[in-house]
Amino acid sequence: MAVKTFEPGTKMSTTAKLRVLGQGDLYDVVIRKEQYGQSGALALVAEDATTGEPFATLSVNILSTPDAPCSLPSKKLPLDHCFFKVWSENEGLLEQLIEQKIVKRNGPRHQYTGAELVQVLF
Repeated sequence: MAVKTFEPGTKMSTTAKLRVLGQGDLYDVVIRKEQYGQSGALALVAEDATTGEPFATLSVNILSTPDAPCSLPSKKLPLDHCFFKVWSENEGLLEQLIEQKIVKRNGPRHQYTGAELVQVLF
């Protein structure tokens, strides 16, 4: 299968403000689109807007293998969709990005991981 690529002129990043759950600080971040090498699927990462340091990996790459078959792996998603990691250090980030109109929920949670299917709006 050929790796999907972004169309020329596609906006590849946007800015957001995120608050880490349990902390009062508000962080200015850059949300950037990347692609997973294994599948070509959309990946979302957040970086500190001032330092460029990694802030969070927002998406997960869900593969389908003979040992772990999946009816909807990442590579079958439209290029503007991804599975958003909603657990651990990412808890609460999805809701903040929905409020800022950066992503929107667009389907059920993944059956095995609990990741949320989202459409990226930039």
